[in-house]
Amino acid sequence: ITRLAPMLEELHDRLSGVVIECLPYADVIRRYDRPGTLFYLDPPYWGNESDYGKDLFNRDDFASLAEVLSTISGRFIMSLNDRPEIQYRGRQDHLYNRCQISQKGGGSDHIKLNG
Repeated sequence: ITRLAPMLEELHDRLSGVVIECLPYADVIRRYDRPGTLFYLDPPYWGNESDYGKDLFNRDDFASLAEVLSTISGRFIMSLNDRPEIQYRGRQDHLYNRCQISQKGGGSDHIKLNG
């Protein structure tokens, strides 16, 4: 208990300015978008749309998300598998820079960065 109190105080200080929302992604982006905003987006991987819950994100949402992101003032980082199906779903090539991150065990992930 004596070690827990300082940890909780540090956690409280660190999270004091954090806002946690439970809204659809487009609403969160519209609400908080400003030139200095950085969004981290982690949608389900293509082919695993139900991983976050049934009917919470579907394949059409990839195009909708790309459309929303094409209009933001801020910037974003998005973790997503690099599939040809996504490349053609409303994505504008000038929005993204890709970098590949290799995972232990041979898998890989792609991070998409704008700006």
